[in-house]
Amino acid sequence: MERKYKDLEREVGRMKKKMESNMDQASLTVTMSSETQGLHVDELLNAVSHLSTSDLAVVLKTLVFKVFKMEEILSCTRTGKKTANSGETPRPALDKAKFEAVQTAVMRKCLISIEVFRKKFDNLLKMERRKKTSQ
Repeated sequence: MERKYKDLEREVGRMKKKMESNMDQASLTVTMSSETQGLHVDELLNAVSHLSTSDLAVVLKTLVFKVFKMEEILSCTRTGKKTANSGETPRPALDKAKFEAVQTAVMRKCLISIEVFRKKFDNLLKMERRKKTSQ
């Protein structure tokens, strides 16, 4: 029983270190992005200042539609890389500066990791494309 307890303690220690490492990477990204985007990020944060930090989906959607045109949302991807479903020609990537501004603003506002942001962002793009094709 004591051995299992010690194993669990070690596992928790490893997980804490991994989590701290991920948070350090996320804060580094936010710092680098904020230096390059400055006022733009602050403007985006002001646009969602009335929203709660727990409203991640609403914050993300608000900022994406504020920064990107509907044409960009429907015709571009986050990375522009070729995927299994993209066929021969992949969609172009979104404007990197705009994307990083949205990423920084959402990560600051909602205190989320970069991985969570990327998944939520990709899902938002996917849902908007599905809405458009179903109409």
